[in-house]
Amino acid sequence: MKTTKSILFGLFFLLLSGGSVPLLSAAEELQGSGVLQAVESGELIVIDEKGFLVDSYLRVFDGEDKETMLYRLGVPTLVSYSYRYTTRGVVISRIQEVPQ
Repeated sequence: MKTTKSILFGLFFLLLSGGSVPLLSAAEELQGSGVLQAVESGELIVIDEKGFLVDSYLRVFDGEDKETMLYRLGVPTLVSYSYRYTTRGVVISRIQEVPQ
């Protein structure tokens, strides 16, 4: 019975994700871009209505390529970012404001 529930849950997840579930190693860095919408307590970043955890070694850069603090980025602002899948969830390790 547990196996059937696991299979059904997996199929349900695939349907919700549109059938595109990335099969990646935990250390593989991916790139993305979008609109930074919120920074919640320094532990969660919302970009394009998706929540990302903040890496403890997060590097933040402004539009002039200078390293800065996360709270100094304006909201909303266009950003590019690096992230990876971990056992904790999706974690951002680098974020950069895109000059406008």
